[in-house]
Amino acid sequence: MAKIIIALLLIASLAGIVTSASLNALPGSPLYPFKINVTEKVGQFLTFTNYEKTEFSEDIAETRLGELQALFQNGTLTSAVEVQLISAFDTQTTTVETGVQTLVQKGDPIDALQILEDFQTSVANAVATLPSDSSIALHLQTTLASLSALSGSIATSTIKK
Repeated sequence: MAKIIIALLLIASLAGIVTSASLNALPGSPLYPFKINVTEKVGQFLTFTNYEKTEFSEDIAETRLGELQALFQNGTLTSAVEVQLISAFDTQTTTVETGVQTLVQKGDPIDALQILEDFQTSVANAVATLPSDSSIALHLQTTLASLSALSGSIATSTIKK
């Protein structure tokens, strides 16, 4: 029995170490698949409310932004990885927008606007770190415009009530 407990503790410790190490992994790193296929999936599984799910999707989108920025700045961003990360970012952005709309429908426009404000700030900060004519910056500017329009729409409908 003691051997089983020690083995379980060892496995849990190793899983914790790998999870922690994977948090800063970038595409191309051996830990990156663990990060997106295990760590992020477990985090997603552990969110329960609409607010938590939307905020978690925002966090994942911001993570993809950070990965894009890091690879761009260190000169290792390939076009294939750029397409992959932009696609993942867009998927999470759509999930955030849907989650925000759900929060509004359920009577939480203030929480929805807060998530949107945080997300817009992150996207704007990312745009500011990139050359304005880069394809990433142009794509993010389009995303920022969409987020701003959604935020304005929610704010306007909230004021009318």
